[in-house]
Amino acid sequence: MILGMLKDFGAALDPARILIDHVEEHTIKLVKDAGYWAGMTIYPVSKCTPQRAVDLIEMHGRSSFV
Repeated sequence: MILGMLKDFGAALDPARILIDHVEEHTIKLVKDAGYWAGMTIYPVSKCTPQRAVDLIEMHGRSSFV
């Protein structure tokens, strides 16, 4: 939904200057393929746990994240 809203702005927005937070395994590729920065919010038990965050960084490279 967020990517759709940003796309509606067209060339007025530079994806390289935008961070989309709370990415997870099913959203990181969509965000990166669209050219946006990705952010993760780490929770000790629920949502994006530290181990899940490490897995995402290992799969997508640390330069994908802010």
